[in-house]
Amino acid sequence: MPLELHNKLVGRVVVLSCRGRITAGEEGRALQQEVTKLTLGMKSVVLDVAEVSFVDSGGIGVLVRIFRTLRSHGGDLKICRMPPDLSNVLRIAHLDTIFEMYETEAQAVEAFRRRPIEEDAAAHGPKKKVLCVDESHDVLAYLGLLLRRSGYEVMTAQNVSDFVRFLTATRPHGVLAGHGMRANERVAEALRRAGPQVPVIFLPAEFSTAEASEAGRELVERMGAMFTERGE
Repeated sequence: MPLELHNKLVGRVVVLSCRGRITAGEEGRALQQEVTKLTLGMKSVVLDVAEVSFVDSGGIGVLVRIFRTLRSHGGDLKICRMPPDLSNVLRIAHLDTIFEMYETEAQAVEAFRRRPIEEDAAAHGPKKKVLCVDESHDVLAYLGLLLRRSGYEVMTAQNVSDFVRFLTATRPHGVLAGHGMRANERVAEALRRAGPQVPVIFLPAEFSTAEASEAGRELVERMGAMFTERGE
């Protein structure tokens, strides 16, 4: 089902109701454009997702980008009427402590009278540095938050030039690359120069459109296994 969006104003809060699928591509762009249009003057948004039937990894990335954009401009995003399946997606992807979630629209609107909850402090101790490269803003947003919540230090690059520069300058413990980067000669050459001490995982082709919780869980497991096998 294509994503349907309906909005209303409750005081100084925009309530945006979603029905259908939140996915990478057309649906995600439509949601971002609607939020941008509605929040030109106000930065307080409640997302009603009671009738959202599916969210893929790219769709989670869209939500993360909207959340961070609002926060960076002094606003906030709260989510209400979360279906059990979507709640499970956020929990498995370690995002349930990032988004404020409420049972009802009224509770979410009322929450804007209180100070927004800050993101959890970073885990103590040294972290593995992971460099992520992909052509999609949404995928990178999802990867960044997913891996940070899993205890990694994350750097992201959307183009090959930035990736090559970051790889040389930051010396990450591992690389996570989009499927489209597998055949890129510059990426391959940079990884060869970095040597076997910088392992790489390539995302599967269907990652951005896969069900987000399963894709996120499998990725975190692969990352953990990669470092465990290397004795790190």
